[in-house]
Amino acid sequence: MRTERRLTRFALNAPIEFNLWDPRKNFFGFVTDISIGGAFIETAFPALPSSDLALRMWPWGWGEEVVVAGVVRWRGAAGMGVQFVSVGPREARAIRELVADWQRPRDLSRDQLTS
Repeated sequence: MRTERRLTRFALNAPIEFNLWDPRKNFFGFVTDISIGGAFIETAFPALPSSDLALRMWPWGWGEEVVVAGVVRWRGAAGMGVQFVSVGPREARAIRELVADWQRPRDLSRDQLTS
């Protein structure tokens, strides 16, 4: 099945927390690809299609989380495809910074790996 996307998706592996707008029931997963328009979330607990979600991300160097609203468009055994809604300038910047951080080359010395 081939899908045509309007926005380029970028590969990453960033932790994410999500819920059905109930902060008492949080679920966790990993964003494995993302764009300004949406993401694939790898999780053992995919929500049902059409579910509204609050997604929490933590861009590197930010002192606080970024919450993005989304709706589940499809789900499978490995996770779910989520379309973002109401992405403002702050959320768009956070998504760009998440992508930039994962594309940045890592220069880890032996000391950093063993400490």
